[in-house]
Amino acid sequence: MFNCRTSTPMPSNNAYESALPPVPGCPPGGPNSMRSSANSTSNRSATKRNSFASSWIGSRNSTRSILMTSLSRATADWSVDQYASSRVPSGNCSNSIPTASFPSRTRSTHNWPPPWTRCSEKARTVFASWKRGSQNSRGKPIPPQTRRNSLSKRTEATDAMAVHQLVAGARLGDAITNEALALARIFREWSPQASIFCPSKTLDPKLHAKVMPAETFDQIADPAKDTIILHLSIGSSIHELYRNWSGARVILYHNITPPGWFSAVAPATAQLLRSGLEEVRQLAGTAHRVWADSRFNANELEALGYGPVEVLPLVIPLDHLELPPAPHIRAVADGSRANLLFVGRGAPNKRFEDLIRIQAALERMEFPTRLLLVGSFGGTELYASLLQGMAKELGLRHCHFEGPRPQAELNAYYTAADLFLCMSEHEGFCAPLIEAMVFDLPIVAFDACAVPETLAGSGVLVKEKDNPWLIAEMIRELQENPTLNQAVRDRQRRRLSEYQKRDLTAELNALLGDLPH
Repeated sequence: MFNCRTSTPMPSNNAYESALPPVPGCPPGGPNSMRSSANSTSNRSATKRNSFASSWIGSRNSTRSILMTSLSRATADWSVDQYASSRVPSGNCSNSIPTASFPSRTRSTHNWPPPWTRCSEKARTVFASWKRGSQNSRGKPIPPQTRRNSLSKRTEATDAMAVHQLVAGARLGDAITNEALALARIFREWSPQASIFCPSKTLDPKLHAKVMPAETFDQIADPAKDTIILHLSIGSSIHELYRNWSGARVILYHNITPPGWFSAVAPATAQLLRSGLEEVRQLAGTAHRVWADSRFNANELEALGYGPVEVLPLVIPLDHLELPPAPHIRAVADGSRANLLFVGRGAPNKRFEDLIRIQAALERMEFPTRLLLVGSFGGTELYASLLQGMAKELGLRHCHFEGPRPQAELNAYYTAADLFLCMSEHEGFCAPLIEAMVFDLPIVAFDACAVPETLAGSGVLVKEKDNPWLIAEMIRELQENPTLNQAVRDRQRRRLSEYQKRDLTAELNALLGDLPH
């Protein structure tokens, strides 16, 4: 039985079979053809399927040798083209996963690693009763952060200044909202008046205690001494407050997804993105300081005439990841299948269809998996419907659309997962990569936009993804080769340690400097 859960009912597949337009940068057979060849596959002759299957079967030792050679490279930048000698089918197989059975291969038992090996001290007590006596298959837990972002008082040069933030929207679990809240904790140490402002219509009621309606801005902010930071990510009415502000101004750019990804499935979102892109062009030269949360984003602004742009890497508060994971998610970690996790909003640029193709390849290779897709498809229900239909026609009974989840449940998914898989083609930073490192998950991610910058030489970076069989073989090798798996996670731990040791207060003081008033 097809088991593909969603948080809200989705429209019928048939009405939207060709809803997604071709998008620049997508591999051949992109969104428009997610379902186009599924039916034709079932009509192929058994002889042709068996021939195709035979062409895939290659040397297991050859693949392992290539992977181990890649491991020795300093950057761990593993390109899919290195797997050519394993004789995986050439060409674009994204829509032609064969239904022939492959020879059975021995695979390791995926016992669920005891949760306390990857959680905080607080969470260990909660999980201790789940699986006492289990061996730690993930190695030692990540050591606690040695230096948290300090909340020391600001320098004397800026003592009188309150720093306010303007955001286009505020909702629980949103990366920009989380960053604004983390920055606000520091700014309020400098001045209790420091606030976050957001248009009322895009303000989550659950955040009313922490984020102010934009209508109250003039009552609190003083242009004679205060500074505002505009989080620029999409078109919004909040930009008017920025334009009318006569005091010191800072732009913090989070990148804007190209509208073409949303034109067919979410026209309203596409229009907001177009508006945001136009705003980016119009706001060039209007700020006293310009920041971006990655060098990739900074380069984009500089190309639009913004001049020198400073990089403030995305601030990801990690305290919420220490919440005890929700026990009822335990069912997805029964050890019978390898759990592949992706966390992100249901946007076409995230390329969920690539994740589904990879899972289909793994299933045909007789490597049982469970694909856990956690994130909201609010506003992109058509896209979700197409994805559900694709998973059903490929016979994937363990492809789960889990929808948005509260933090305790999200932590449980991270804890239950065996690998974090990201095939997104547009990311300004990709916060879930850092979160996956916190839970000690090996990461396989597509080399796009700011992803390699965020990984910084850790994880497994996929250069090409036209052929899902190649990535599937890589994933299986990571799961069955303990030495390789450990080496990948060791590099990620070093990257996470570097990120955790940031002195955010010092960074902000240096970036703000002596702003004019």
